[in-house]
Amino acid sequence: MREKICAFINPNMNPRVRISKAEKFALYNNLSILLQAVKGYKTTIDLRNESYVYGTVEETDAFMNVTMKNSFFTNSNGETVKFDTLFVQSRNIRCVHIPANVRKY
Repeated sequence: MREKICAFINPNMNPRVRISKAEKFALYNNLSILLQAVKGYKTTIDLRNESYVYGTVEETDAFMNVTMKNSFFTNSNGETVKFDTLFVQSRNIRCVHIPANVRKY
């Protein structure tokens, strides 16, 4: 069972790596599963401080932390900065936009 969970979180992860009970619980009991669906897609993440990030979702975890690549951070003043890799801590996320090609009706 642990191997399946590790592969689901990160297919490149060593299946012998242990996942904490808290992370396993969070994986199945919150909306972090939704972030797994947008992995590899370009999307926008709105942040709590009225800024947003647009880029490709590279990694997510059960606590809803997100790593994005080739991303653009736009602050509340409209100034944009490009980042090759950007880590967004879960507590700063207000909304994750689901791309149209991921949505299924």
